[in-house]
Amino acid sequence: MRGRKLRWVLLSPEGEEVRSGLSFGTFDAGSARARALDAAAPPRGFGLRVFLDGRELGPLDGAAGTA
Repeated sequence: MRGRKLRWVLLSPEGEEVRSGLSFGTFDAGSARARALDAAAPPRGFGLRVFLDGRELGPLDGAAGTA
């Protein structure tokens, strides 16, 4: 499997970018979400957007830890 680009963005409750990260590796959608949550688990009220190869995998909610 070729290397893939994972980008995540932690968002404040107001929708502003608080922190972001970038990784390269052999990710699938599940492992990309897990890596993003390990790097920046969103506190209650915050959000986490996860992108794999430029495509959004879906926002993750800090209250539930799921999309």
